[in-house]
Amino acid sequence: MLYEGGIRVPFIVNQPGTVPVQTLNNIIYFPDVMPTLATLAGGTDYLPGQLNGMDISPLFYGQQIDTDNRLLYWEFPGKQRAARKGDWKCVTVRPDAPLELYNLKEDPQETTDLAGQYPEMVKEFDAEMQKMHIPSLNWPLPGEENDAVE
Repeated sequence: MLYEGGIRVPFIVNQPGTVPVQTLNNIIYFPDVMPTLATLAGGTDYLPGQLNGMDISPLFYGQQIDTDNRLLYWEFPGKQRAARKGDWKCVTVRPDAPLELYNLKEDPQETTDLAGQYPEMVKEFDAEMQKMHIPSLNWPLPGEENDAVE
């Protein structure tokens, strides 16, 4: 589920004696795990060229990095998609349904759809989401069958 109850969950790092006990409020997401683990294992040379995530390991050791001002993108091809940037999030959980827009700072439960009030922001989110989508042979969307990558 791409509403906040499905993707707003805690991330816990436990390494006594190495990672200090702390509570942070950074926005991170699953694609950050691979580049972070690659950094910790010394394997960044083996990462694929196109990644959506970033190395968040500096947060583990008390350093602050900006994780909050980037586009986060989720997709279940042909079914659901969502994107978040800062306090704003666009989401749709049904094929061909319009995008909904929420201000998560003011409405973390996503009860008030603001798409009608901010149609330009919805268009910007939609364009960014289309750029983030990577065609796949395994989950082709209509019109992508010949353009999909493996």
